[in-house]
Amino acid sequence: MVLHRTVSSSAQSTINAIVSSKGAVGYHIIVDKDGSITQMNNFDNRANHVGRPTGDISNSNSIGVSVVGMSLDKDGNVETNWRNVFLDGKI
Repeated sequence: MVLHRTVSSSAQSTINAIVSSKGAVGYHIIVDKDGSITQMNNFDNRANHVGRPTGDISNSNSIGVSVVGMSLDKDGNVETNWRNVFLDGKI
């Protein structure tokens, strides 16, 4: 599983961007801010979410999950240090 964060304001705006990309970008699952889940792609199908593959992870062997909204730090600011996001257990 590859977890992504989106700056979109809602799942619908993420869905609109995916549809507009005509398959250039995609996810299997989108999790909205309220926790609702939209499945965009069958798990058996490839979704273009990895970009240029690095190491063993590619679009063909992973599930793409996009979570709407950026991670915030303790002061409510957008977290720019992704190491903090993982270490603090936000993801």
